[in-house]
Amino acid sequence: RLWEQLILALYRCVVGSLVAKLLVQVVDDGDDRLRYRLLETVRLYATDRLAADEAAICRSRHRDWVLAQLAGIPLEERWLGDADPSLEIHADVRAALDWSAARGDPEMVARISAGTDVWRRRVQRRDAVRWLEEAVAAGDAVPPDLLMQLCLMTSSLRSYTGRGAADWTEVAHWSQRAIDAAAGRPSPLLPSALGLRAVAAGVAALVSRDASEADRTMELADACVALGGQFSAPWRMHYRLIAGLAYSSIAVAWTRHVETARRHFAAGVAVAPPAPPYLGLQAELRAQLALHTFLAGDLSRACDIARDAQASTVRGRRFTADIPLVLA
Repeated sequence: RLWEQLILALYRCVVGSLVAKLLVQVVDDGDDRLRYRLLETVRLYATDRLAADEAAICRSRHRDWVLAQLAGIPLEERWLGDADPSLEIHADVRAALDWSAARGDPEMVARISAGTDVWRRRVQRRDAVRWLEEAVAAGDAVPPDLLMQLCLMTSSLRSYTGRGAADWTEVAHWSQRAIDAAAGRPSPLLPSALGLRAVAAGVAALVSRDASEADRTMELADACVALGGQFSAPWRMHYRLIAGLAYSSIAVAWTRHVETARRHFAAGVAVAPPAPPYLGLQAELRAQLALHTFLAGDLSRACDIARDAQASTVRGRRFTADIPLVLA
């Protein structure tokens, strides 16, 4: 313990000296933690002076540090939380990814890619899809659990960027690949893959007016909820949201499913009280519940739910267009 204190004191002394000499900047993000940033001119100079063999060692250590930071982020919080903690080290993640890709190390590219959800929150989504697909293309070099996560991330991103039937075909393709990669192994991501596959089937059913495809949608959505019953409350909220969206997609053509979609959203809202770090998830559920309550004809109740959803979006900083739509 004394040894650790001595090392920490020495570290503070050295860093403090660099700050005093204006070689390092102190960054205060207002979260009771100080961070230090190397000036770009100093970074470029140091990189230029670094010998080739030393550079490889430093970058390897940096990559390992990034992996260790990502490993400390709970899967649940990364996928469902209001903010991805890896956003704080976004530049480090990209640097580690670029170096691993340049070295031709597909497993490390896969591990780093699967360890962050910053793709959906920070970078251009279409660029992120291309990056993830490159990681998946490594094939046998990627372990099955990582392959499942990467395929599901790609499917999820495709669902965000989807504008037509062809895009939703890609969602179906990647979500099915995630299901196949899971191979029955227990994972909270497997119900998510089933749910996304259900939404894609629902869009296909809507386009084709194929009742058998609508039946497939219901089968997948029900499997998502049933399989997800063993996982935590935030995951169950998420599964109810996806299942509700799947039923909502076929309800456009088969209106009897509107009430089933509403029940899924209501069940998701009832799973857990709105609290950090899942306020955004609550807001999305409430927004959908408000919309489907409106479609059911209960206008007053729909407005009340929409206002509750609006309050959650302000606190969770995760917005959805359905709230102003219902209020309007």
